[in-house]
Amino acid sequence: MKDTAEMIHALADFAWPAVALVVAWMFQDDLRQALRRLRRGRFFGQEVELDQSTTEHPPPPLAAPSRGEADAFSDPEGRKILATLWRYQKQHFPNDPSKRWTFLVRPNAPAYAQYLGGLSALVASGLVVVDPETQHAMLSNEGLAACESRAAELEALHDYYHF
Repeated sequence: MKDTAEMIHALADFAWPAVALVVAWMFQDDLRQALRRLRRGRFFGQEVELDQSTTEHPPPPLAAPSRGEADAFSDPEGRKILATLWRYQKQHFPNDPSKRWTFLVRPNAPAYAQYLGGLSALVASGLVVVDPETQHAMLSNEGLAACESRAAELEALHDYYHF
């Protein structure tokens, strides 16, 4: 009887990984969805939230662009935002312009003021739009075209938000 109890105890020590794998397999779709939602954290001293958005018709700029594309690309923070949006757009949706990768920098992040300045210039130029519900920035159709035409320049930049 004592040998049986010891054998059961020994098997229990090795059985938990198998049980964990079975549970993970049973709930794999739910776990995958939960992990997709866990895209928030601190990176390089900045609190950021990463999210993906899918849209068939990205919203157009709210007003006629007031700054030129060249001005938007000349602003260092604007370039950083464009480089980030372009990098992850190509990584997540390389051949699907109907889907957009989005992100935001939270107000309590140290570089929030710089982010906001760069973002406002990009919105004014019509290259970036902001989802009014989530406050996430995404490339507009014009932004996709501009980034495509300047892809080499954007891909060479090392200053972008890392996720």
